Amino acid sequence: MAKKTALQIVNQTLREINQTVLTDFSSISGQAQITLDYINQAQEVLFNEENWYSLYTTRTFSTVASTATVALASDFGRGIDMVNLTSNVRLEENYIKVMDKKDSGALQTGSPELFAITGTNYEFYPIPAAVESLRERYWAMPTDLSAVSDTSALPIEAQPALLHYVKAQVMAYLNRYEASQFHFARYGAELKAAQRSNKRKLDRMDAFRDTNEIHIFGSPRMPTNYPRR
Repeated sequence: MAKKTALQIVNQTLREINQTVLTDFSSISGQAQITLDYINQAQEVLFNEENWYSLYTTRTFSTVASTATVALASDFGRGIDMVNLTSNVRLEENYIKVMDKKDSGALQTGSPELFAITGTNYEFYPIPAAVESLRERYWAMPTDLSAVSDTSALPIEAQPALLHYVKAQVMAYLNRYEASQFHFARYGAELKAAQRSNKRKLDRMDAFRDTNEIHIFGSPRMPTNYPRR
């Protein structure tokens, strides 16, 4: 089974509600636009349900001397861990309030030990005294689909759940509640099947991890847009 493009998902839904299909998105509007919006909403909903194996990402970046913050990756969703490659030390994630209490005047410098997420930045304690190389592992947020050929970064196993979620929302929008309830029920069943498959994939990925590393594939943590102060 291949991943469906944004155009294919939109057209599959349009056919189900007896609407004319599209050849491109140049003049997308009405129920077609609503369908595309629900596709992206479905991606966000599914992202919050699970740590999907296809979204596992790593990034190496450098601190800036005498600067407490570094921008998050543009696709950052949920963090896994962070290691200082320069000192070979794992950093501990904490709350900004704890870090503020440790250094209320933001004066302490050194090799970072703690980090917190504030808005779209990492904030470090103590403030890096020099340039150091850090590696983070995180679950990436799926990018919104907008072009006809775009496909979801969610794994293929999650595609049936995404399709049923979209159709459930479109049917509810059209006040076709029986059809909406049917698709929501199918969404729930397909989500559970996808989660079982995802767990098997993560277990295999985890089995090959370095024995010195921590177990990384736990339950989903709070989304990056959750209030953190």
